[in-house]
Amino acid sequence: MRIKNLFVVAVALVCGASCGVKNRLYNNPPGIEMSVYPSVYDSPPRRVELSITNHTQESAHYGASYMVQKLVDGEWIRFELPEFAVIAIMYLLEPGGTQVYQIDLYSDDVEYTPGRYRIVKPIHLEISGEGTYTGEFEIK
Repeated sequence: MRIKNLFVVAVALVCGASCGVKNRLYNNPPGIEMSVYPSVYDSPPRRVELSITNHTQESAHYGASYMVQKLVDGEWIRFELPEFAVIAIMYLLEPGGTQVYQIDLYSDDVEYTPGRYRIVKPIHLEISGEGTYTGEFEIK
């Protein structure tokens, strides 16, 4: 039963990140902290470091998929990345744990202009359910 539930969550997470809605606002529900380091870049980076920390008492699950958005005239707009394959994997983050990933921005293929960006990722908490979390960064 647990394997079936993890599969359903994995499918939902992959679709959730890849089927994002333009201009959708997200708030980071308490307990999960997602950040990009460093948060300011002088030029478009090839990759950014994404850190996810679980401050809850629940296990968190999430997939490898993500979305990039740019702040344009006060609204977050989905930033179009080239087609890329996303592995179907489920990460588990235990209470109190932190995981760090390199997120590819495909800056060789797309043009990043100065501004504020964010990585958007759905994360499912075992009891509380799914939330959508973001980590912001700026390109000067």
